[in-house]
Amino acid sequence: MSISNIASLLLNVLLTYKAWQYRSRASSQDILIARMSRERTIAEYTKQNIEAMALRSGKATIFFGDSNIGRWDLISCFPGKPFLNRGIGGETTSGLLRRLETDLIQLGPESAVFLCGINDFVLTKGGADFRTLGKLCSDNLREAVHLANRAGIEVYLSSLLPYGLPGKEDDFRLAGEICSINSDLQGYCAATPTHYLNFHAALSAPNGIFHSDCSDDGIHPNKRGFQLMTAVVQKSPLLSTGAYSTQS
Repeated sequence: MSISNIASLLLNVLLTYKAWQYRSRASSQDILIARMSRERTIAEYTKQNIEAMALRSGKATIFFGDSNIGRWDLISCFPGKPFLNRGIGGETTSGLLRRLETDLIQLGPESAVFLCGINDFVLTKGGADFRTLGKLCSDNLREAVHLANRAGIEVYLSSLLPYGLPGKEDDFRLAGEICSINSDLQGYCAATPTHYLNFHAALSAPNGIFHSDCSDDGIHPNKRGFQLMTAVVQKSPLLSTGAYSTQS
């Protein structure tokens, strides 16, 4: 055996030994982190595959809005349905309009669910009153519906969710304004071909704040809250009739 072959063999042995040393030093935490990373990647690819198939079919529904959409696990809540999530934390109705073309219309879904508006109030700096902000919120949502309809997209417009938790009296004034906006949106839907999803009624206490078992922070639904929202969608025409019917 030549000297170069012997050197190559020794190098391979050394590298194999070093690799064994590295693996033996790997802690159980390192292994767990690697597995979790792999699972997250698989979950993300699964989501992307579902979205790609839905868009190719031309029958996708895009759930479009703020973190109350973004936190909704549509794949688990609506297994097998071509539902895409385009919710962004901190989204306002003005931001919704700005990305309507790229995140909704250009994707060409059959229908869309809109849920947005609370950040118009909680993220606004300055002295604008609730009534002024409420009108802007309602006007922006109407414009978003109009643009989606013009692109041939059937719209399910959601009520704003409740705001606040029991024991936080400061939340009651905004909770009351949200009820006024929802009344306006419901009337708009009744006068147009737009469907209305009344999540507020499913999650709220009589005074307009979140029911105590539906939210942990007074802004976002918790697991129970999303279960109730899922039930509202399941009873709507989106799932009770047509292509997505649970009976089809």
